[in-house]
Amino acid sequence: MEPELEYDPTINEARLAIGRNRGWRLWVGRPDAVPGNPRLISADELGDIIGDDLLLDPEAVIGYFEQYLAGAGYSVSRVDGPMAEGTLAMWNLAPGQN
Repeated sequence: MEPELEYDPTINEARLAIGRNRGWRLWVGRPDAVPGNPRLISADELGDIIGDDLLLDPEAVIGYFEQYLAGAGYSVSRVDGPMAEGTLAMWNLAPGQN
């Protein structure tokens, strides 16, 4: 996944969206709403990580990104409720790991 995510204490939210060409975009946000660069991952890349058979399982895809965020040093809490079209998951982020 490019670019790699490094812990930033000002980041407090993340959103996973369906990307172009069968991939995904992970957006991170700050309270000041300064836009960040998305982390992009293709279906081929994610299939190599979680297995091609799990690419159509939304919970497997979401779970991978939750682990990715936790691995960067965030405590991850999934946001429930309505989401914009094309959004698979949203999270509140805090320091630490769950």
